[in-house]
Amino acid sequence: MSTTFRYVAVDPRGRRVRGKTAAVDAQDAYRRIASGGMTPVRVRQVVGRNLRVGRPISRGELAAMTRELSVLVQARMPLATGLAIMAQNERNANLARLLRELSGNIEAGSRISDAIEQRREVFGDVYVATMRAAESSGMLAEITAHLADMLDGEVGMQQRLRRAATYPVIVMAVVSAALFVIVGFVVPRFAATYASSGVDLPLATRVVQAVGASLRTWWWVYLGAGGVGLTALLQAWNTGTGRLRIEGVLARTPYVGRLLSAVSASRFCRVLSISSSAGLDLIESVEMSAAASGSHRVQTEMHRLAGKLRGGSSLSEVLLACTTLPPFARRLLGSCKDSNDVTQTSEVISTHFDREGRHLAESVSSVIEPLMTVMLAFIVLVVALSVFLPMWQLVGLNK
Repeated sequence: MSTTFRYVAVDPRGRRVRGKTAAVDAQDAYRRIASGGMTPVRVRQVVGRNLRVGRPISRGELAAMTRELSVLVQARMPLATGLAIMAQNERNANLARLLRELSGNIEAGSRISDAIEQRREVFGDVYVATMRAAESSGMLAEITAHLADMLDGEVGMQQRLRRAATYPVIVMAVVSAALFVIVGFVVPRFAATYASSGVDLPLATRVVQAVGASLRTWWWVYLGAGGVGLTALLQAWNTGTGRLRIEGVLARTPYVGRLLSAVSASRFCRVLSISSSAGLDLIESVEMSAAASGSHRVQTEMHRLAGKLRGGSSLSEVLLACTTLPPFARRLLGSCKDSNDVTQTSEVISTHFDREGRHLAESVSSVIEPLMTVMLAFIVLVVALSVFLPMWQLVGLNK
């Protein structure tokens, strides 16, 4: 059964050529390309290319797959056989297809890192670079276990943040719907009744009445403005400068800044520990860790600091100019003398900030609830005064 392969080759004139060819396996694809007078540079198999059909592969499933891969390596089972067995027991069709593809590539003679690199869009740059370094250093079992721990930690933090944000979002949605009905329809009817009875409407009632009339008349303007604002915010987030500004505002926000700083520091140090233990050099480890931090501010600054490291500056000197990492992380990393120190210290720092981020995420409701209570109390007070103040005046007129 033939399979489609994409290739990059050099023709007899020295020009790079891209194309496709059908072959039984990767070696057959190399032979076919070479028989055409070209020198193959890169050959990638196109199997199950569209992994977006059906349920996507989640980070949790990727973490479980990585942990099972670590067990396979420790048990010295042939990877092609082990991945094929994993595919048979996998419920997610996309992940099963991916495992079969990896198994087929390895059976055809590819290394596990090369097979994973062909699905870089699924695994990510950090995963691919770490696996390549781990395979070269002979620490595949240890590094895959660390990668699984890292992915499990990311999934756990995402779930905690999602749970923390669910309560305020639901409350605000229900309150907004109730206020729209009360301000837009209930209060104006009361105000019209009071006005027809000769009651001089107080300021609170007039303000709520004006807001209700504006909502009923210009609702499409408010809806459009909200949509435009949300679109502009998303577009700004997808640009480098806009994301830097948004992250800068969030970093100065009380409590939120601490939480985001702890999460980004934990991810940065976790990947720094894994990449250092895998044998990557310090500069490459710093850049890869910054890319995995999830913060554009950290990535931008670390890219600049990596340039200083290339210029001969020491890690402690470079970290003195760092502003995105917490002082605790800077001091400990600055005291490292070699790669072993970086690995161990980064692991300690990551564990510390992972614990801090977990506590902050779990206690976010205790911070949001008082603020929401005060806000809701103020809104209820204004609406109640807008209804009851004219009523008391009406009672006075009828005495």
